[in-house]
Amino acid sequence: QKNLSFEREIVDWDKAISILNHQNRDDLNRLFRYWRITAITLYRLNEYYDYFYGPLCPSTGYIKNYGFVLVPPGFFLQYPRATDPDRLPTYVFHPKLFTTFQEAAQWAKIMGIKNVGDLNESIIHGQGREIISMTEAFHEKKIAQIADLITQRRGSLKIVFIAGPSSSGKTTFARRLYIQLRVNGWKPETISLDDYFISRKDIQTWDNQYYERPEALDLELFEQQIEELIDGKEVEIPRYNFITGNREPKGAKMQLAQDSIIIIEGLHALNPLLSKNIPEERQFKIYTSAITQLNIDNHNRMSTTDCRLIRRLVRDSQFRGSTTEEVFKTWQYVRAGEEKYIFPYQEDADIFFNSSLIYELSILRQYAEPLLRAITPENETYLEAYRLYAFLNHFIPLQSSFVPSNSILREFIGT
Repeated sequence: QKNLSFEREIVDWDKAISILNHQNRDDLNRLFRYWRITAITLYRLNEYYDYFYGPLCPSTGYIKNYGFVLVPPGFFLQYPRATDPDRLPTYVFHPKLFTTFQEAAQWAKIMGIKNVGDLNESIIHGQGREIISMTEAFHEKKIAQIADLITQRRGSLKIVFIAGPSSSGKTTFARRLYIQLRVNGWKPETISLDDYFISRKDIQTWDNQYYERPEALDLELFEQQIEELIDGKEVEIPRYNFITGNREPKGAKMQLAQDSIIIIEGLHALNPLLSKNIPEERQFKIYTSAITQLNIDNHNRMSTTDCRLIRRLVRDSQFRGSTTEEVFKTWQYVRAGEEKYIFPYQEDADIFFNSSLIYELSILRQYAEPLLRAITPENETYLEAYRLYAFLNHFIPLQSSFVPSNSILREFIGT
């Protein structure tokens, strides 16, 4: 087995385009066509050139641990995690997640956009507003379909649980589902699990995972109030103040009508601890996440985690008073909490909702770039800031005024 070197070369723009044209890389040609740069970093293996987002290992000898699992109509590529580079993780097939990825790929095919080069070219040709309209129509159609599924179980159903990881758009999705359920004749009531958090001073000793653990919720009060609501009683739903880290003195009164249904949204809404006393026939479970099938090019995928991190960065800087450095430092704890407390329950959902928007990074770029540029080289989070800045540089900006007021993206960029 040969140990061949990957040679890093900085090539002027014209030469890079010529090389890629010779190799029939139309995807990279479209990606680079609108970049305002004079040189491009390419990697060469023997006589073959390619572009990679991020650093590449020095040689092929470093690539020892990988695997393929047949998953028709394709295959699943396995590689080690950064935290355990010497072994492959155990493969677990997630059918509902896989179906959601397939659905996202079908949406992208309908729109004729499978990579960033396609997206940029469409924007340059004046199709940005149409892309936004089509993407939002996909979302509205899916939300209406979910509302119809819920309505089919009108006789027994009483609670809709909406869960998902950080920055997956749960709050806006819940609002839009509320409207569609109203259209179907329901009288929905919405509860945010955030309002059941216990006092921050009581959870700040939990390894920086302040809100990532289900134990951060007042589960006893939650169970009691849900039971009373189902029994037709009036309850006072608490209101949590994230600034003070405490519950407000007064909450909001709630009582269900005959055609009422409760929408409960939050990080831990699919955790069995919350629903253990509720009969299965009274529950409908939804898992929402931002699952993109858009790739940078044919050889560079986009991380759904990066997309959520950029959403969170923009939102928290505007609405939660967080600095870029604070967002980056807490992200590792957020991710650890998701792996332990949220992802294990995603397949328990009745249906997935994909909150990803094919155009969103062209909008988020203009909000995130100033925040990322503000991180200086001596800052310990500089490498992460630089990585995301370079990533966003692939996208041609799109006007945020085109984004509808009810879009999930508005949860992060505001009105």
